[in-house]
Amino acid sequence: MRWALVALGLAGWMAVWTGCGGGSTPPPPPPAPTGGGGGQLGSGSSGGGSGSTAGGGSTQQAEGWGHLTGRIVLKGAPPKPTPINVTKDQEFCGKHNLVDESIVVGPEGGLANVVIFVRTRNVKVHPELEALKDKPVILKNENCRFEPRVVSVLVGQKLFVTNPDPVAHNTNISVPGGGGGGNYSIPANVPEPQDAYKFEFKLQQSRPVPVACNIHPWMKGYVVIRKNPYVAVTGKDGKFQIKNLPAGELELQLWHEKADRLEIDGWPRGRKKITIKPDETVDLGTIEVPLEKLQ
Repeated sequence: MRWALVALGLAGWMAVWTGCGGGSTPPPPPPAPTGGGGGQLGSGSSGGGSGSTAGGGSTQQAEGWGHLTGRIVLKGAPPKPTPINVTKDQEFCGKHNLVDESIVVGPEGGLANVVIFVRTRNVKVHPELEALKDKPVILKNENCRFEPRVVSVLVGQKLFVTNPDPVAHNTNISVPGGGGGGNYSIPANVPEPQDAYKFEFKLQQSRPVPVACNIHPWMKGYVVIRKNPYVAVTGKDGKFQIKNLPAGELELQLWHEKADRLEIDGWPRGRKKITIKPDETVDLGTIEVPLEKLQ
């Protein structure tokens, strides 16, 4: 008797359904969650997942991609550039009015050569960015200085050092942990990439690696070596943009050569947690760096 009642009730439910839906079948159940944490960064919620925090390991990612923008400015009067004491190849190097470029500020206060990168481990990379590792990066010894001063490369990506100057240079990149550095003497007039002066780094580094010229000791530069392409270096306008970040919780790192990890208000140890939403841009606005943080 009990089974008959159950069967009768089920038959009645199906009759109601087909009467309202014109004979269509019931809708499928909603898809299961894909691992995108539901909590916001900084809110104390982990989204109910088992992924570790942004700085300590893998973090759960939602589906989709978003972008990041912002501007970094110096708060306070910029220091007057200090002239370089040219002690070698004065005939050529001395005519370029070289100055100390450890702090470069644009006409509207933009702070150049600030590095911002995603600190989160095992971050998913957008398919369009995967091909970047096959494109070489160029670092020039130009006018007795490194150009650019800060360059970003991927682990395994080729970094070529060129020397269009009419004087010889030396490029010394020392990478901790045997990560693929080297020390090359580059003769004059080598404007095009050559395998003899190629670096390929094997290990990701948590901070940029210094570049030096042993012939011209005032020449300084830095190489950012990361496993993913989510790195930006500010220009003289102080602006930065990182495109096609994976949606979800991420942790950022700020760095400047005068401060190392650039710790300012809202960025303890130079770090900040954000949430990237699909098809949206997170604008961090104007980030002020007090001059005393660079001294």
